[in-house]
Amino acid sequence: MKRFMLGVAMAIGLAGCSATEKGVTVEPYNLKGMEETLVSQTQVDSIDYFMLNGKTGGLDLKYSVEVYEKGKLVDELFQSRGLIEENYKSELISFGLHNGKELELFVNTVGGTAMTNGYPAKGHEEMASTYGSLIEEKITLTKDQPAYIAIWAGTKGNMISTLHGENGGLPDNLAQYDRAFLFKLELLDPDSADQ
Repeated sequence: MKRFMLGVAMAIGLAGCSATEKGVTVEPYNLKGMEETLVSQTQVDSIDYFMLNGKTGGLDLKYSVEVYEKGKLVDELFQSRGLIEENYKSELISFGLHNGKELELFVNTVGGTAMTNGYPAKGHEEMASTYGSLIEEKITLTKDQPAYIAIWAGTKGNMISTLHGENGGLPDNLAQYDRAFLFKLELLDPDSADQ
């Protein structure tokens, strides 16, 4: 019986160790009670929250917003590298937008807030659009593999199709939209050149 209990204890210990060595995970986060009330008082029209956990293992966590037109990458509005810590424990990040005269995008992280001063997207207010998270469950970030976690996409056409792709992957029907903004996370070598 002692051997059995020792075996169970070792299995639990090893499971705990492997959970911390898996790297950085990101998962959708739903606001609760007072959090929701506080956010409802802001000027942000749409916002999604995500929880970061884990260790970067010496890698750099880069976040950025990429701009696509008709499925082709045309711009990167902003990016951040080296500003965020190596160990995450229930750290919240968010991606949101305010759709006024200009489309303003917000990225909030543990390191602060980045925002556009209004993307010069003439005609965006006339587009039918969709917004939301691109991950439905927890994913583990992999070195040099982008994870797309939220999107705003608009079209001048008269039909919006559901964006679909792998959990955290680039949507495979992005070309159906005239313009899209994607919030991307990526683990990179700290000394690699900005991509």
